[in-house]
Amino acid sequence: MPHQDSYLSTSHAAKVLGVAPTTIKGWAEKGIINVWKTAGGHRRISKQSVDAILQQRKKALLQSNNQKSISLLVVDDDSIILSLYETMVESWSIPITLYTAKSGFDALILIGRNTPDVIITDLAMPDMDGFQMIHRLRKREELKNTPIIVVTALDSDEINKQGGLPVGMSVFQKPIPGENLESLVRKQSEALGVAINNL
Repeated sequence: MPHQDSYLSTSHAAKVLGVAPTTIKGWAEKGIINVWKTAGGHRRISKQSVDAILQQRKKALLQSNNQKSISLLVVDDDSIILSLYETMVESWSIPITLYTAKSGFDALILIGRNTPDVIITDLAMPDMDGFQMIHRLRKREELKNTPIIVVTALDSDEINKQGGLPVGMSVFQKPIPGENLESLVRKQSEALGVAINNL
């Protein structure tokens, strides 16, 4: 007879795994978990099998939640400024996949291929400016909660004259506020479970 501590009742195993007792019975019939029956016909579930399922779930959760890097899209029509961003981002102790675009239109094409975790954008740009781009992005369900950070030469009066920006958006004046941007990107990285070197 198996040791009592090595087995759980069907209801106990169901509670531990967060499933219905019928699911446990189904798993037992399919051989997914090891089962022993008492003389009275009651199922006893192998605790080792239950622990193995819990470990598999934990591993799968870590793989899905812990990204290797955070994707950052920077949108600015000035090539020199984009180069400055690249140099600045490389100095951060954050694993980042960086994408750049020179207009809102180019940014939308990039976003269609790779949804970024954070967007940093200028406002005054050719083809499609930052105002138009932000307006379009906020209409997309999958991007409603994506942080969009504005770095612009426009002052608050000029921004308001052009219709303003969504409430709660981070807005900074140029030159590029490196420390502020790093702090915001770091916060989003931690929220997404990206491993960060804090040294």
